[in-house]
Amino acid sequence: MKKKVTIVSIHSCPNEKIGLGNAGGLNMYVKNLHSYLLSNKFESNLITRNHGNCDFDKYSSKVLHIDSKKSFIEKDKIFNRIKSNTDILISNYWTSAVFSNHHFKSVNKKYHIPHTLEYLKKKHFPKYEMDFTRYELEKKSMKNFDKIICFSSLEKKVLIENYNILPPKILSSSPGFDSNLFFKISKEKSREKINLHIKDKLILFVGRLDFLKGLDIAINTIVIIKKFHPNIKLGIVGGDYGSEAQKIIEKDLNKNNLTDNIIWFGSIDHQKLNYIYNASNIVIIPSRSESFGMVALEALASKTPFIISNVGGMAEIIQSNKKCILVDKITPETFAELLLKFFENKLKINKDEESRINIQDYNWDKIFDRMLN
Repeated sequence: MKKKVTIVSIHSCPNEKIGLGNAGGLNMYVKNLHSYLLSNKFESNLITRNHGNCDFDKYSSKVLHIDSKKSFIEKDKIFNRIKSNTDILISNYWTSAVFSNHHFKSVNKKYHIPHTLEYLKKKHFPKYEMDFTRYELEKKSMKNFDKIICFSSLEKKVLIENYNILPPKILSSSPGFDSNLFFKISKEKSREKINLHIKDKLILFVGRLDFLKGLDIAINTIVIIKKFHPNIKLGIVGGDYGSEAQKIIEKDLNKNNLTDNIIWFGSIDHQKLNYIYNASNIVIIPSRSESFGMVALEALASKTPFIISNVGGMAEIIQSNKKCILVDKITPETFAELLLKFFENKLKINKDEESRINIQDYNWDKIFDRMLN
């Protein structure tokens, strides 16, 4: 008999456009988890946030969009049918943990994946101002789960010391990537696809307009590099293109004469993103805090070099395998210094296939096989 799994993602729907608003790595994780379960001898239902104009349920009848703030949810027949037929619950993000504790008290096996922790942000970036209300809700809600999934050794330490989670309840895992979406393509073909000259130098940033993601660091890094390479380009994927916050950044770029050095790709599909990874000279990941760093996995899959802040689970993997460029001091000056050396071929990044991280270990199916079995 198939096990019945219910995934809860109240924070955002997996089908929301990546790079806009709250939509990011969590959405990709949940979408791939749901697909994995449906194709691997599980019955999977997904309960997620109602956001309008969503066509995700066209591809899966096992999706229920709800407004979690409305009290009539308990009267919803579909919700109650899912609730009474759940063997395993998988909660994503603290808002889902709070929701799950209220509505799924009697489920036999419950997993929770924090994705981000308020106290972990403080550990990564001491100047971060914590939301203590959220922190207390995180602590309280996680006590009722059988397993807590973490993405780094520091996150595990924080769960034990700052959330009072017993070590046997913690399961180490990671996000993954889809090898059908991210793979090596020639630079010539990739640049032709995105209309970029073969001689241009392109640094790529992928992420939302979130202070902790460090887009400001990437832009200020370009300010420094431009003095030595006037035609340097910073490509920005995501970045809430068209939002008020993005328009403010655009005005600042105009004032600093940087408009011609920035390419706003906006929120794009994975096929085009793979071309952009392959077209780039290097990917910059200047996060002030990161639970894992899925962008680095995608860069590895496309065999594109990357420079990454020494925070999060991916940085730990890179550190132990001595790959790419790790940055301890997360400032534009440090990133610029290392990138200038990179463009002058003074930094050696080992690209030999034999000595690289075994990227195939991070295929979604393998990640979820290890987590659930």
